[in-house]
Amino acid sequence: MPRANRNGTGRKSRDAFASAALLLTSVFILAGPAQAENDTGVVKGTAQVIDARTLAIDGRNISLYGVTTPRMSDWPWGPFARAALDELAHGKPVSCLVIETDRHRQPVARCNVPGDSLVGEKTLGEAMIRAGWATHHRLATHGRAPAGLIDRYDDAEDAARSEKVGIWGLK
Repeated sequence: MPRANRNGTGRKSRDAFASAALLLTSVFILAGPAQAENDTGVVKGTAQVIDARTLAIDGRNISLYGVTTPRMSDWPWGPFARAALDELAHGKPVSCLVIETDRHRQPVARCNVPGDSLVGEKTLGEAMIRAGWATHHRLATHGRAPAGLIDRYDDAEDAARSEKVGIWGLK
């Protein structure tokens, strides 16, 4: 027969409580955070710019796929790069196709601004690379990028370097 502890509950009560807590924790972990995407993996909404690589749509942070950008603490490149993404996307309707999630469970997506003359047919990542405020993160896209995207990113980076725009023009 189980012994009662100081508050009068026995071992079976503690075991039942621990089992219930474990079950609830498992349900929350497996369910994950609420998703702002539909079945096709597309997130749409008005963009707010967080930094040079991250947008917020409906309060959900989304990283641009296949690019590396200066951090905000990388003076002066970080703030300039953020300003470039701000000009391309802030307050505009953005459509993002989620490709994967990063180690922080944040979506990583190819995003574009449909019908926008600044971005055109490019993704926001490609537009940032072409403007010289991002580089192609080749390890992130190797073997997983949609057809033609790697070539487009490489061509955009080559053009930005040769024209010395963005980070390629700062000394």
